[in-house]
Amino acid sequence: MVGMLIALLGPSTPRFPKAIEVKQFDFRLSPQGDFNQPEGWVRYRGPGYPFYITAELTGEEFAVGGRSLRFQLNGGNGAYLSPPIEVSADFNYVLVGQIKTKGLSQDEALLMVEFLDQAGGIVGASPTSQRVRGDSDWTVVRVGPLPAPAEAKMCRIACVSKAGDVPDLTGKVYFDDLWLGRLPRLEVETTGKYRLFDIDSDKRAKVIVRGDE
Repeated sequence: MVGMLIALLGPSTPRFPKAIEVKQFDFRLSPQGDFNQPEGWVRYRGPGYPFYITAELTGEEFAVGGRSLRFQLNGGNGAYLSPPIEVSADFNYVLVGQIKTKGLSQDEALLMVEFLDQAGGIVGASPTSQRVRGDSDWTVVRVGPLPAPAEAKMCRIACVSKAGDVPDLTGKVYFDDLWLGRLPRLEVETTGKYRLFDIDSDKRAKVIVRGDE
C-alpha cells in the first residue's frame, strides 16, 4: 500500500535549478463536475481547431499521478489552455512538462506559454517548447527561462497538438506533470555607449536583480 501511494505521488519532472514553484498541474485530482475534462482549463476553439478532435483526461497513460491529458488525432489541431496564473515583470519564468506520443506521422506535440495583460489579451511572443513527434515515450520538454513582458499580469499554459501539412488521422498525444517556476530577473547596465566599451573608456557595469526572494 505504501509503495502504491509513493507511485501515485511522484516522482515528478526534474525541476529547473533554483526556480521557485508558481503552479503545478498533473491532472491526478478528480475535477468538480465533468470528470473527463481538466478543471478550470478551456478547450481552444477556432479555425483549424475542429471540435471533433477528442481531448480528455485518461488513465491509460501517465507520467505521474495516475492520469494525463490525451488528444486523439483526427485531421486537425487541438489545444487546451490552463487557468490564468498571476505573474510579475520582476521575474523570469520557466515551464517544464512531459509529453508522450503514439503513432504520429506528420503531427507534433508541444507546450506553449502565453502572457496576458489585465484585460486578458495576449502580449509579447508566445514561446514554445521543443516538439515531440512519432512514437515517443514520456519526454521532458521546457519553455524558458524567459522574462514576463512589462505589461503582463497573468500567463497561461497551452497543451498543443499541432497538425502537419498532411494532418494525421490517427495517433495519440499525452500531456502530464506541468510545472511553472520563477527566478529572479537580472538586468545589466553599462556606462559604454550602445553598451560597448572602447579601450580608453571608463568601464563600469551594474547588475540589477529583480524579484530576489
